[in-house]
Amino acid sequence: MQIQELRGFRKLALSTAIISAMSVQAYAQETPAGDGQEKIAEEQRMEKIAVVGSKIGSERTEAALPVAVIGQEAIEALGSVDGNELIRSMPQMGDITWNESFIPGSSNAARGDMGSMNLKGMGASNTLLLVNGRRSVIHPTTATVDGSVSTTTFNSNAIPMYGLDRIEILLDGAAAIYGSDAIAGVVNVVTKDNLQGGAVKLKYGQAQGSNRSDLDLTGYYGTDIDNGKGNFSLMFNAFHRTAQKASDMWFTETSDRRDFLPGTDLAGTAALDGRSSYTPWGNYLAPYQIYQNGEAITTASGYFHSELASSSDCLTEGSTSETCYASGTVPTDYRSDSAREDSYVTPQVTRMNLFSTFNYFINPDLEFFGEAGIYAAESKYMSGPSVFSSSQVVYIPANAYYNPLGATYLEDGTLNPNRVAGLDNVPEEGLDLRILAYRFTDIGNMEVNVENRQYRLLSGLRGWFGSNFEWESAVLYSQGKARDESEVINVNDMVTAISGTTADAYNIFSGGNTSHVNYGHSGFNSEEVINSFIDISVRESTSQLASWDFKINNSELMSLPAGDLGFAAGIEVRYESLKDDRDPLVDGTDPYINWYTGESFNSNLGGSSPTPDSYGSRNVKSAYVELAVPIVGPDFGIPLMQTLDMQLAGRYESYSDVGDISTPKIALAWGVDENLTLRGSWSEGFKAPNLEVLNASEMARYNTRTDYIYCEAALRQGAIENYSACTDSYAVTWHMAGNSELKPETSTNQSFGFQLIPQFLPEDWGNFRITLDFWEIQLDDQIGVAHSQDVLIYDLYLRTVEGTSDPRIIRADPTLDDVARFEGTGLDPVGEVLYMNTNYSNLNSLKAKGMDFTFDWRSVATDFGRFNLNFSASQLRSFQQELTPQMQTAKAAQEAGLLDSFISITSSDEVGQDGMKPEWRATTRFSWNYEDFAYRISAIYTDSVVDGRYANGDDFVVPSTTLWNTSFQYELDESTFGGFIVEAGVKNLFDKNPPLNSSGNYLANLYLPYKRYFYASIEKQF
Repeated sequence: MQIQELRGFRKLALSTAIISAMSVQAYAQETPAGDGQEKIAEEQRMEKIAVVGSKIGSERTEAALPVAVIGQEAIEALGSVDGNELIRSMPQMGDITWNESFIPGSSNAARGDMGSMNLKGMGASNTLLLVNGRRSVIHPTTATVDGSVSTTTFNSNAIPMYGLDRIEILLDGAAAIYGSDAIAGVVNVVTKDNLQGGAVKLKYGQAQGSNRSDLDLTGYYGTDIDNGKGNFSLMFNAFHRTAQKASDMWFTETSDRRDFLPGTDLAGTAALDGRSSYTPWGNYLAPYQIYQNGEAITTASGYFHSELASSSDCLTEGSTSETCYASGTVPTDYRSDSAREDSYVTPQVTRMNLFSTFNYFINPDLEFFGEAGIYAAESKYMSGPSVFSSSQVVYIPANAYYNPLGATYLEDGTLNPNRVAGLDNVPEEGLDLRILAYRFTDIGNMEVNVENRQYRLLSGLRGWFGSNFEWESAVLYSQGKARDESEVINVNDMVTAISGTTADAYNIFSGGNTSHVNYGHSGFNSEEVINSFIDISVRESTSQLASWDFKINNSELMSLPAGDLGFAAGIEVRYESLKDDRDPLVDGTDPYINWYTGESFNSNLGGSSPTPDSYGSRNVKSAYVELAVPIVGPDFGIPLMQTLDMQLAGRYESYSDVGDISTPKIALAWGVDENLTLRGSWSEGFKAPNLEVLNASEMARYNTRTDYIYCEAALRQGAIENYSACTDSYAVTWHMAGNSELKPETSTNQSFGFQLIPQFLPEDWGNFRITLDFWEIQLDDQIGVAHSQDVLIYDLYLRTVEGTSDPRIIRADPTLDDVARFEGTGLDPVGEVLYMNTNYSNLNSLKAKGMDFTFDWRSVATDFGRFNLNFSASQLRSFQQELTPQMQTAKAAQEAGLLDSFISITSSDEVGQDGMKPEWRATTRFSWNYEDFAYRISAIYTDSVVDGRYANGDDFVVPSTTLWNTSFQYELDESTFGGFIVEAGVKNLFDKNPPLNSSGNYLANLYLPYKRYFYASIEKQF
């Protein structure tokens, strides 16, 4: 028998029905290796290969581990084409907040070919991803899609799908084994190896009624080398997806969704009108109320806007014959429907995955092995035209050519044709105007191109000594790179174009361009002037992971009365880094300077908040030990206790930036008899602060918030009857920065359940396996930033109850109007918020509870073939975020009647709330294999969630949905058709729409934006 046969024990032979319950055992007998080789003594070597969750191949202890396995058969039944679709199909996963449908207007978020993992709904950063048992590098781009925290995650689309053997999901805390990030559990991607021969597969899919289509070319090649001493295996995937446009589906083709919910009291309401108030009909502000021939043409505060000349609101002629000016802000009829502008819902994606494995037996007891992987993706978006908002204050000078309140005479001495005639109170030199809101529709859609790269190199040695000791050591380097390149507006250049003193200046009063939005008039601005302020913004991010480890294990360290004591231990040295290089337009290098006030804005990118560059790195040293301890053995003769086994594990990690931490774990497996195992575990976990929240310098965000101290003053003066009538909301600047004093988040994990493998059933009934596990996670010291609205509520409490104020809020000095608003209230007058400081800190706790259930059946061989049935369900029983200490104080004051009851201070159970956390998720799969034919059918169930309210105040329930998938596969006759394997299938068989929320939107975190999907493939193996 040749050395290649020694590798046989590395091939997993158990079905996915029982692989999570026990280690895989295989045997190989050593015989002569061939010409010129020394004769190897004939002996038998046995290796126990552990699944994720244990480093020891002990089948008795591994029965204590709740592990779900997704094998190739399941992947084929689900029809998944990428990691995002595969992860979404897993009932143990929560909502997917990082996804390709998330297309914000700036690069402050992770865009492109993205998908995340979210075990138990605990957040995308609380699930650890392993590739063949070792860490994967994180996606290099951070985002704030999970709350207000800049988080990191692993990109599920970087998973090599065709080279996938299986995915193991450890549904238990695993920090004691794997370290940081494994709070909710672990996803271990196991790739194929030791392949023989090759195959090529071509697959095409099309979403019915849309532009979305997929073309997928995959294959593998493997060969032995040096007379079977080694093997080289390569798996590849080339994938192209066309963009899905907003116009493809009725539920995305318009932002005006007033007719989307017929038969409800929301139908026709303004709440369903998602069109943007940012339009090519701009809102402007004069220094005071303007009069023309004795009639006011602005509001008392100086607000006015542009409209069509045919409008009944017109008060005076506009800058063109087709436009006019009217008082106040732009009416709702002029809102912009960005979905009508041929924008994309999901991008065009081109993706490539290569993954290879290599191994070589130097001698029968020493093996060299390695991995190499490359993931590369390019995506292209077309987003709607850029908008300009008041977050960057822009003034139009009095001498600007198109200023309607400009100077009477132009710089060349000629009469200004654009100054409104008959102005009563505008001086001859004109007035400077402020722009409040505008959409550059004449620019057209803005292109966004994102490149994602991920590289992985690993090499190591593994060997055996003594009778049962195994050791392994490897060096790993992995890198992630992302480049986000988008068309943007350079505010400085835009101001220059608007401020031009000749006719070739940009006319911001012309109402846009009908080539992009049909408002019934012609375009005005030239391509040359438009291009003068279009810029390219580039964000480049890089993450790195480098490690060296040494591991040793022995599943039979010593013989105890109840069985063999298992042992595993290891050390690891790890380096991590994260670099985020922002464009000069947003990192403060190229600021926008307001010529009118002299104020400098760190963001010179239209409509985008300033964000500085950041960089951080750390070194981590760790060590772990694990014991598999048999307590009761089958020979003890204890009633109802055939076996009792314990897993003990502990890990110590030392971080160069956040200090040291240690985590223990204990798990028990009580074998009642050969059919039933009861199991339970207790462990502690942790997650080290990510490198951005530790090292980022100050950034700013803008949000509209209610300043409740003004509401309280208005109530005390009798200006309003109650808080619900308060209108004191305005844009608040919110500063946040990294905090080098952050400590790791910590968790306590508990689980208990059972595994039933009924061996008492007749053998011809097939193989059954049933598992049920309940879990609970307490997560403490969560890293975050105080919500800006919460800070304003706490400031209200301090001012009205304690007589102090929140030092995080920096306010302007009160104006005379402010003083008048507080007169007679007993409150000290205050000015508006200039900004607030809410740096990252360890805040509050989170407690979640849930349940996981699996039923798996595999038939024996029958005259009609083999049948398999799997049903998996997960329940999120509760998910409750604790209030911060400040908000607990405010809540107590509210309950004592010291704060108005209208103010929302809650910490409710979030299950099924806010469109994010369904209580139940389930997947069912059935397959039938008969000779060369296979048929599969599967269903994915997502429970209902509350997302919004009806007009009468009742909760709006987004209904539960079940999507059915089916496919068949047939291997053609080798002699007639060359042995091709053909497959055809349908996803979303019954053509269901994704359910809509109270705003008429589909929930991209739970559903994909298309309906029925057809696919077909042809494969050739050789």
